[in-house]
Amino acid sequence: MNMIYETSDLILFSTQRWNKIPERSRFIMGSFAHHRRVYYFEDAIFGITDVPRIYLRETPEGLIVVEPYLPATLKEEEIESAMKDLLDELIYIQK
Repeated sequence: MNMIYETSDLILFSTQRWNKIPERSRFIMGSFAHHRRVYYFEDAIFGITDVPRIYLRETPEGLIVVEPYLPATLKEEEIESAMKDLLDELIYIQK
């Protein structure tokens, strides 16, 4: 039986940090990374930077963890827009 694997990128959004999710979940997500690029987009970290930015790091399972950093001075209504811009940046730089 031939298996056809989808090769488009997969972006997972989570409220948990990568190192805090159960090992079984990491294993399952890692299995997707054998056939495509998988991005694990975490919740924003506030206050470390003056401008919105993302930090990418690869896990041993082959996923790319996306850590978004936002200024602590952002207002509630600016956070969603900043996160959208960071997602757009991720998609653009990974083409």
